[in-house]
Amino acid sequence: MGSVLLWAVIMAVGVPLGGVLLVEAAASGTGTAETVVRPSAPMRLWTVTQEYGCTGVPMEPAREGCPHFHSGLDLVGPRGAEVLAVWSGRAEVVLAATGFGLHVVLRHADGLSTLYGHLDGVAVSSGAYVSEGQVIGYEGCTGNSTGPHLHFEVRSGDQPLSPREVFKEIFGSDSSSDAGTLPVSPTQGGNSK
Repeated sequence: MGSVLLWAVIMAVGVPLGGVLLVEAAASGTGTAETVVRPSAPMRLWTVTQEYGCTGVPMEPAREGCPHFHSGLDLVGPRGAEVLAVWSGRAEVVLAATGFGLHVVLRHADGLSTLYGHLDGVAVSSGAYVSEGQVIGYEGCTGNSTGPHLHFEVRSGDQPLSPREVFKEIFGSDSSSDAGTLPVSPTQGGNSK
């Protein structure tokens, strides 16, 4: 079974995964495993609790014609879960009493950045180069947060982009793919605002 067909089968059963996935290629008759590589997910296990875009949550600021606009996806996983870099980049660690609280911004090529907010702790320092899939922090409840979660955001310059549109292979293209898992590969270490 070719990797394109294998990827189509994985997506057809609605398994939004990231990182490296070993899949048995039984249909090819070889009985061997194939490796399918995709962008890393920001957590190994999550449920989306708040979508990107217009929202009724009053603490969100106005933007793009919405009285309240949520600039990323809120992901809930096990309390204190490891937060992973989706892409490689240069880290900036920010501690704020409000907003995203303790958060990490990774700067990538072409003016793109990813933001990982409301962390309880960080595993990187400002100025460090971070590799895709590397642990950068731990899910938390800092800043303007009503419960432990990860606020995950993608920006081009100062403009937020829909994480579902940028990372369709991780999150799917709509809210029907609101939960996901990322199995730990042999090379990896073992609420809404």
